[in-house]
Parts: sequence; C-alpha cells; structure tokens
Amino acid sequence: MLSKEFLLELNDTPYSVIYNDYQQFRIGSKIKNGFVAKFVTDNGHRYVVTAVQIGKTKKEREQNESSLKGGIWEIDFGLLEGGWNEFEKSKEDITGTGDQFRVFATVFSVIDRMIKKYKPLIIVVKSKMSQGNRSRLYKRMAKQYAEEKGYKLANTKLINGGKIQRLEFRRL
Repeated sequence: MLSKEFLLELNDTPYSVIYNDYQQFRIGSKIKNGFVAKFVTDNGHRYVVTAVQIGKTKKEREQNESSLKGGIWEIDFGLLEGGWNEFEKSKEDITGTGDQFRVFATVFSVIDRMIKKYKPLIIVVKSKMSQGNRSRLYKRMAKQYAEEKGYKLANTKLINGGKIQRLEFRRL
C-alpha cells in the first residue's frame, strides 16, 4: 500500500504546467471537448496530458445536460515526440525517462484541476500493459489517489488485445 505521505510528496513537487482549455478533439466521426496540459521536465522531456469529455452518463443524457461539467472524462498522457502542437503524436510508453514520480505528481495536479473545474462523474485512465510491473504500480497509485479525491475504482478492463489496461473511476 502506498502511504499518504508518499501521495502528499507527489502533490508537493509538480512541474509548471501550460493549459490550453476548451480544445476540440476528433474521436471517430464525432467532435469532443476537453483540454490539453503540457509540461517540460528538468531533463528536457516534454509531456502532454489530454482530458476529453467522451460522453455523459445515462442520467445526464435524460436531463439533456450539455455543459462540460460532469460526464465521463478520459485522461491520456505521454511523452511528446513532435512539436508542441502535435500532441496527437504523443506516445504512452514513458519508461526510462527518469523523474517518474515528479511526472506523476504533475499529471495528478492536472487531474486535480480537472476535478475542481469540471466535476466529472467518471474518469477513465489507460496505461500500456507492456510496462510490466509498472502497470500494477500505476494502478495502485491511481486507485489510492482517486480514493483520496472521492472516487472509487469501478471497472478494470484489458483492451486492444490485452495491450492496454483501462481503469474507470466513479465519483462516490
């Protein structure tokens, strides 16, 4: 079990983040709204975090709720390969870049901001299974962090032929 002190330490050391709010993303044939957050580590690695509202809950759809508040949000983050405006080319495999705990602190600070600003009902996070034991560590970190923020792990699923682990957190 990860200690509370460890999670507090993560939150104390995030990198400075640049936000681009109200971005539009094409997912299949649909346009979805969200935001992009970018940061650079001390060793020069550039990261991007995308948060996209991928849908609304059934109850919200029945109430014709159309704002960015609530809903189902998907978080992706990765190492940026191209220029700052080429975030769609980010890669999820971030192993071996160093400073992983400060990177996670920064990703968690982006999620904190998202929770405060948009109050999602469901948060979906994906991680590559090829990262071996790291997948278990990331899942434990995400689960404990989510619980401290008022969410619980509701569903875990392997997708893309077992290469991607999808974690779904629901607000309590």
